[in-house]
Amino acid sequence: MYVDEVDNVNVEYEDYSLYSTNISLWPNILKDSFREYFILNPPKQNMDRIENSKKFLYGNWRSLNASHFYYTTKNQQKINRQWLVYSEECAKLFCYVCKLFNSISNDKRQLCQSGLDDWVHISKRLAEHENSMEHRNSVCTLSIRASTLKRIDQEIVLQHNKVEYWRNVLKRVIEAIKFISIRGLPFFGDDEKLNSDHNGNFLGILELISKFDPFLENHLSQFGNKGSGNVNYISSFTVRQIVDQMASKVLNHIVTEIKKVKYFGLIVDSTPDIAHVDQLSYILRYVTEEGEVLERFIKFQNIYSHTAESLTTHIVSLLKELNISINNCIGQSYDNASNMSGKYSGLQARIKQLSPKAEYVPCAAHSLNLVGISAVESCLEVVNYFGVIQSLYVFFSSSPRRWDLLKEQLKCNKTPLTLKSTSNTRWSADANAVKALRLGYNEILTALSNIYSDDNQNLTTQYEAKTLYAKLKQKETGIMTIIWHEILQRINKISMDIQVSTTNLSSIVPLKKQHTRSKCLDEPNNPAISLSAEENFIYNTHYVICDKLIAELRKRNNAYEELEKKFGFLFKDMDRSEIQKCSKNILDTYSDDLDSDNFECEIIQFQELKKSFLE
Repeated sequence: MYVDEVDNVNVEYEDYSLYSTNISLWPNILKDSFREYFILNPPKQNMDRIENSKKFLYGNWRSLNASHFYYTTKNQQKINRQWLVYSEECAKLFCYVCKLFNSISNDKRQLCQSGLDDWVHISKRLAEHENSMEHRNSVCTLSIRASTLKRIDQEIVLQHNKVEYWRNVLKRVIEAIKFISIRGLPFFGDDEKLNSDHNGNFLGILELISKFDPFLENHLSQFGNKGSGNVNYISSFTVRQIVDQMASKVLNHIVTEIKKVKYFGLIVDSTPDIAHVDQLSYILRYVTEEGEVLERFIKFQNIYSHTAESLTTHIVSLLKELNISINNCIGQSYDNASNMSGKYSGLQARIKQLSPKAEYVPCAAHSLNLVGISAVESCLEVVNYFGVIQSLYVFFSSSPRRWDLLKEQLKCNKTPLTLKSTSNTRWSADANAVKALRLGYNEILTALSNIYSDDNQNLTTQYEAKTLYAKLKQKETGIMTIIWHEILQRINKISMDIQVSTTNLSSIVPLKKQHTRSKCLDEPNNPAISLSAEENFIYNTHYVICDKLIAELRKRNNAYEELEKKFGFLFKDMDRSEIQKCSKNILDTYSDDLDSDNFECEIIQFQELKKSFLE
């Protein structure tokens, strides 16, 4: 008997390890504790112990082959049948997953009960079994129950020999290195002396930990400040070596994971560093065999050209260096800059020439940002309007006295918001700036009026206040504030929705509503020769803003609509006919990668499994 602790609840088990190598001894009626043990500790497959499987069948000697423990997909991937177990004692094959849950499903087939030893028809029987609904249900049950039974085994072993001593030193050193690396902090300062105020973050953190860690305190007192030639594992040289080894280890693990799952998506972007050197960052996105979606940063690389051709060369070179085939790239995502998103000569088009199945998914947040920028730059009046908002913020924020006068006026407002600065890149800042002006419009006017009427203010301040007051009193400024408040609040909300980690294609596409302006019967097709001030604002400002927004939204949204048509079924609940139609479309695209005989059933099974996990 042994006791395992899960969520502070003690669960008692019998010793089932004896059954790990002999599945034929499993009882017909299984206890829940028996199932839980083998959910966490799958029995051995024994594929290296099949010598005694030879038997005389249909006039010939037949035997089990190790290749039967694998199946080959249409794209020549060999997948291990982890559910298949051989019993040396009775020389038969079993499906341990179905055997675990056969009392639940009442499955009476050989692989689930007495065992299979028909080596003549073994391939056919295994294929029938693994594609059966009963087997798929058992695998789903195993996956669901395993997710709730994971144990965390803690092992704290302190050995006082020399090897363990240095291992314990390295544990603390590596944790300090990880802590500093994650936060992007510098390691060393002006010197490398312990108890110095200028020795940097690494030694400073070790000194702090040593105050509560007798082991580290003893190590620093014995080996610290001994100079070069003495091993202590806290020098800058050792730290650089450890960082390089950690980076290499992590990269190798990522590459191994990608090669294991085969397919991946590519994400790249560039930005200047603190030294104004443009750096290209590489990220690979893939799904593990357990269904976990991962995005892994690979490296930074200095670049001196932003052309699509140059970027393509860098990407191909990196993948070749990692020994990852670009043919397995099935997705790519960049911003909407022309060198990235160009349909004919952009980076996405060049990558698609190398890997035709690499679907391009534009960055949704950047697409929305470009929509807003296009609208702001659509006409001079809009540019002037945002200039007024920034001038208001600068005028009041540059003087504590004027800022206090504004705050006093805003106290009269039920929802007082101080003025905010605009931004060229963050639309949330622009939304907040316009909202503050919209809600405090009258109070801001009063504050400006009080300032330019105050003879104690200098003439420059009075002039600036009067100029801003006059601009706010213009009808066009008030209308623009109302228009942009409505537009930016919607853009800001959509921007927040897009950045939620659970957002998918099916939730992005509906965010763009369809709006069509109805044309009046008597509206002329040609623009009027002479327009009043009101008509001029409507036609040359209001309509221009709206038309630009609608046109840009439609243009940017087309890419997502096409992708949603192809892959949207993964996120929706559909009936059988819809699944058949969607699966056929996917099979037409990925005919070399998917098995047409089973794909539809897998989609149906996926829909059911998705529901069970979401409940």
